[in-house]
Amino acid sequence: MKTLACKDTGSQCDWVGRAETEQDLLKQATQHVKQVHKMDMTPEMEQKARKVIRDE
Repeated sequence: MKTLACKDTGSQCDWVGRAETEQDLLKQATQHVKQVHKMDMTPEMEQKARKVIRDE
């Protein structure tokens, strides 16, 4: 299982996503960014997110 915490990207947000694959986790993160932060996921944001994905 892979996890991604929004706060690990520098945001003061408690959201944590979990998925079997990095691709599925990034899809969740993209939806989260759009719905909660009202932003589109940029390539720079995705790169930052990939760096802080952890294996559980």
